[in-house]
Amino acid sequence: SGGFTPLHLKLEKQLCEFTGKPAGIIFPTGYTANLGAIAALCSVKDTIYVDREVHASIIDGCRLSGARLRFFAHNDTSDLSRLIQESTSGNKLVVIESVYSMGGPDADIVSFVKVAHQYGALIMVDESHAFGFYGERGAGLSEAKGVLREVDIFMCTLSKSLASIGGFIGGSKEIIDLIKNSSRAFIFQACSTPASVAAALAALELVKKSIDREKLWLNTNYFREKISQFGFLSSGTSPIVPIYCATASGAWTASQILLEKGVYTPPIVYPAVPVDESRLRFTITSTHTKDQIDKTISALNEVRHFIFDKNIQFSTGFPLEIDVKSVDPKILADCLRNAADDFDVEVACAADWVHFYCKRGRFNNNSYALDCDYKFSVKLSSVNENIFFSNLSFLINLLEGNIKFSGALIDLSEFFNILSKLKRLS
Repeated sequence: SGGFTPLHLKLEKQLCEFTGKPAGIIFPTGYTANLGAIAALCSVKDTIYVDREVHASIIDGCRLSGARLRFFAHNDTSDLSRLIQESTSGNKLVVIESVYSMGGPDADIVSFVKVAHQYGALIMVDESHAFGFYGERGAGLSEAKGVLREVDIFMCTLSKSLASIGGFIGGSKEIIDLIKNSSRAFIFQACSTPASVAAALAALELVKKSIDREKLWLNTNYFREKISQFGFLSSGTSPIVPIYCATASGAWTASQILLEKGVYTPPIVYPAVPVDESRLRFTITSTHTKDQIDKTISALNEVRHFIFDKNIQFSTGFPLEIDVKSVDPKILADCLRNAADDFDVEVACAADWVHFYCKRGRFNNNSYALDCDYKFSVKLSSVNENIFFSNLSFLINLLEGNIKFSGALIDLSEFFNILSKLKRLS
């Protein structure tokens, strides 16, 4: 990999020593670490078993490898056991996260290691959201549960506790040599910058000294106790604290109001999480003060209506009106493509605006139950007609030629004619 320096080698060696792995490799990002390692280790003859809620980089690596991909129910070792017994040929790899990025219970890592090895599979554990503060030394949940040595492939990002950018894969010399000599994401990509590596090395020294780790857990436990007292629904034990919302609309609205009150918490909605599991994602740090946490709890109580009400729709602050002069129309196309598997699209025209509604469910005998989760609007007078139409041509494939307009299904070509008329009238 181009740009490899003695500093990179120093970080590799220190992370190997810290995690107890014989060998290691540094990737420029955590994303390419997962993608590159998995794609290098597996092929079309193999089977990869992954938790349904693993990070996108893991799924992309599995797909790139060409291996058979099997999903097991979240944190369910019995489902993994059932699936893995069905495999009769090729190598087997189990991939989980120790602590999941969107919250939820920690993985039963001891049981997953046991099941994987029982059926002759390697196990890869992504410790990105546990490294630095789980375990006696901070090496992650694997260390905390006493199975760090049994984890065949150890992964962590450098962009969380180590406050830099990059990704680390640790394992046996044979596994790491294979990755170094066959991973296209490593061979054909430049290394992390020396500055990023130096920052990670400095942060690792702080992790070794357990700087503020006790304060982090005190803050985490205090925040979790408070939200529980006030009736908010959450899960897990980590500093990543989800608060579940009844609707995606409510999550978006609560997030906006909280930001106005000085509390930043991103709304997590489909497709990042299942459609019925929208949430606010809080990340607790050791530097938060008790006063800041108390003010956050107070602000949460002021938006609890938006969190709990199942009837919240975008009239509470949405839709987001998008001027396509300032937004790449391809981005809009990607948004709808991502929703295509679970949503249909309704379009309504009003004056100079075209409103797109992405809604849960499917058309059935021309009847439809309104359940709007996404909405965006395009101002016709602000966009070149030819560019607009060419970038919306994906709708033909997305909706198979039909679209719901003013309560009825019509042909897409008629929809374009309506848009043209509106454009000329504007």
